[in-house]
Amino acid sequence: MREIQQLSESEIDWSRLAPVLDRVMHELAEADRLALLLRYFEKRPFVEVGARLGLNENAARMRVDRALDRLRGHLADRGITSTASALALVLSGPTMVAAPAGLAATVCQASAFSLTTHVTTIKAIAMTKAQFGILATALAAAVSLNVAQFAINRDLRSKLDRPASDLQSELARPAPQPAARPAPGSETSESRPPDQTELLRLRGKISQLRNQLNDVSVTKSAAENAANLWKRLGGKPFSVEASPGAPFVPNSYYPRDQWTAVGLNTHEATLQTAFAAMKSGDTDLLAGAIDWKSSLTEAQKQEAIARLKSNGTGSYPGAGAVGIKIESLGGTLDSANVEYVVILDQGTDLPSLRAHYYLNRVEDGWRLGNVIVEPPSEP
Repeated sequence: MREIQQLSESEIDWSRLAPVLDRVMHELAEADRLALLLRYFEKRPFVEVGARLGLNENAARMRVDRALDRLRGHLADRGITSTASALALVLSGPTMVAAPAGLAATVCQASAFSLTTHVTTIKAIAMTKAQFGILATALAAAVSLNVAQFAINRDLRSKLDRPASDLQSELARPAPQPAARPAPGSETSESRPPDQTELLRLRGKISQLRNQLNDVSVTKSAAENAANLWKRLGGKPFSVEASPGAPFVPNSYYPRDQWTAVGLNTHEATLQTAFAAMKSGDTDLLAGAIDWKSSLTEAQKQEAIARLKSNGTGSYPGAGAVGIKIESLGGTLDSANVEYVVILDQGTDLPSLRAHYYLNRVEDGWRLGNVIVEPPSEP
């Protein structure tokens, strides 16, 4: 059994420790090796050691103490024992002119950087100035890489410790947008390859054909609707008025949405105003367009108006039509009475009706007189 050497602070020195320190350092965990390197070889305070390890000052101190104890344990296995204070004094003392190769490998491994030349402890002591400078440069590069890695780790830890609201605010920031690409079609034909130019030409042709097809479809649909309307209202072509308030003239069709109140000055205007009142449900307007018989007393007249307002305009002949066709007009400019023959379009579900609207000349214009609706014809 090997004789165990108990070394005091005054007896332990680098010359006796160096032959085994390099091998022993390799037996430590990576975190322990790095803690000892930062504390004793770089002379870093515990605050900086903790910052690089991602720990606070107290945790860094405990990490270094544990690593030092483990190092003492490995040395004791090789017959070298000492107190923790003695070992710490030797590691941080002025005799440590260069880190053992094991420590260099520790830094290189942590930083994804390796030294290919194995430098033993004894050779490190006997180095020339040039050799020592080369090793110091390699170690400095390795340490710099290690420091950068720990700085990144520290930044990530700080982000994890930040309040969730701060992280949400950071995530809510708009991401930088890539540079705007040229708008389609902005390139000149000279800058585009021939196949791209041909593709654009074909796309334009397809778009043009689609527009033409849509126009044909609309025209076909309109023609079909007109044919159905003509069949429904007598089978003969007629014009469809599309201007609100246009005069009611024979052989013209007026959809319901074109009926407009245009006054009572002419018989045509009075007829259109009456239909506008039926469309809107304005009983006052319709009552004002009707010529109440002179044979009625004022009381009877008021009673008739009250009955109209009570029943509403929906009961008046023609109120439910979706459109009307003015078929004919009877009378002259000098006539006291005129007759409009009107085809009432009840829609596709009901047969159309023929109605006769008589208008009378009065002192201030024209008023609507009797209305006669023919019974629907047999199918």
